[in-house]
Amino acid sequence: MPDTDELLDCLRSRSAHVRAAALERAVLAALNWHPDDLPLRRLGHCYRELSASILSASAAGGLATGGLGNMSDREAAVIWGVIYGLRSFHVADRILTPTIDFTKGLTEVGGGWGPIALWSALRGGTVRIVEQSAARRSFGASLFSSLGLSADWSGRWRGPSDLGDMQASVWSFSLREMAGDPDAAHRLLLQSLDHLGPDGRIVVMESGARAGSEFLMEVRDRMLKAGVAASAPCWAKGMCPMRAAEDWCHFTWRLGLGPIGQRIAALAGRKAHEVHVSWLSFGRVVEGGGAGRVLAVRSLGKQGLRLTLCRGEGRQVVDVPRKLARSHHAFEEDLVGLNVWVPSAEASFRVRAIDELKVVSDDDVSHGT
Repeated sequence: MPDTDELLDCLRSRSAHVRAAALERAVLAALNWHPDDLPLRRLGHCYRELSASILSASAAGGLATGGLGNMSDREAAVIWGVIYGLRSFHVADRILTPTIDFTKGLTEVGGGWGPIALWSALRGGTVRIVEQSAARRSFGASLFSSLGLSADWSGRWRGPSDLGDMQASVWSFSLREMAGDPDAAHRLLLQSLDHLGPDGRIVVMESGARAGSEFLMEVRDRMLKAGVAASAPCWAKGMCPMRAAEDWCHFTWRLGLGPIGQRIAALAGRKAHEVHVSWLSFGRVVEGGGAGRVLAVRSLGKQGLRLTLCRGEGRQVVDVPRKLARSHHAFEEDLVGLNVWVPSAEASFRVRAIDELKVVSDDDVSHGT
């Protein structure tokens, strides 16, 4: 069994690689499964089948619910733990850390074993998880218990009252499945915001495929008509700039799996280094300034980096020469999900000097910095 205190420190690490390896250790410890005893080929086959099912449903515009197929509960717990759950755990760092005060409590709705709630609990927050699957609840309870963390578990969503007295609610790839259509989803979010109160924050995450993003944009449009604007990642008060460009809003993070997850992914013939997510946050209204939210970062090789930004005016591509990127501490970590200020709103812009580019916080943007 791993040392719990050391494992908790690793799970709180700023390094995604350290967190990934630590979560794998925690998952296997909770399952009482030694790494040397894992049936990796079998897990690779299960992951390939599950991934194909999810991708097929997403491509067809359907719901990617990810049924267990012929996997055992234990095999499913490994895959949902070290692959899908790990990605949600990583993404929580980018989406939730800048926007949520974890000390005031968080409810994760439809989050499986609770990776978002785990991120919050590791930072001292009181957490509640609403999840229909008894198997995922059981695994999540074992995982939290093995780490010395507590959580309140519920097996059925009865309405906004299930959010309790938490300040934040995170719908982890579940709103579309639970609500069914954008009209019902926006009514549910409005009711939930009323329950959470004036300081409440709701974050909704869906697949980065077009269908998941389009669903969120339909919800966003209805929330705007009801007088509630998205507070992140988008500040536009009209049509989504990405939709106007016949694109769709999604973020691409380079978030690698741990060593076991990488082996499973390789055996499944699946990529292990990227995750695609669409998301919206509702709560305090944030007014956009000169900043744009980074959607993706691509290497241009020796030429430098290319940032794709979403600004109120539309999509913008910003090229940063390698010598400038290397000299700026902000580029030590992936910028996806952060706000970057540039002096021009032109559709294509090349940074000439480092003072033309800076990373700013949501609070800076809200004050028009």
